Amino acid sequence: MERRFRGITLVELLVALAVAAILLAVGVPMLRDFILNNRLTTHANTLATSLALARAEAVRRNTPVAIAPVASDWSKGWTVGVDANGDGTIDGEVVRSEGPAPDGVTVGASATAAIVFRVSGLASRAESFRICDARSGETGREVTLLTTGRAEVRPYACP
Repeated sequence: MERRFRGITLVELLVALAVAAILLAVGVPMLRDFILNNRLTTHANTLATSLALARAEAVRRNTPVAIAPVASDWSKGWTVGVDANGDGTIDGEVVRSEGPAPDGVTVGASATAAIVFRVSGLASRAESFRICDARSGETGREVTLLTTGRAEVRPYACP
């Protein structure tokens, strides 16, 4: 007489649950960091893309284009638009508007005034934007705008 086994034993079930618990204990914190890092990188890349757009539009339209923070706070978002007289205020067509940073993400800059791109593609000033969240250390991103109009994104050590 042949004996057939059906199902799994209690010991096998407990071993499988223990392995699953260990994998979750290791994987969940890594997933959390991945998501937070992705939010910072996405926001930094969005800002760099908006700076590049403002520069390209100034050259294409042959008129100054400004990028200005919402309510003098870069964390609340920014607007890219035509600045017909080059005074730093958007007084023409709005090209793009970006909303606020994700919850817990801050955007710091040395100035809250608009940046104007001239028809040559040069920026009115150099600026450094620091994008951080509640974590400290080498988790942030920095978007650096040169007066030549070129923007670059690199890691930044948040305080």
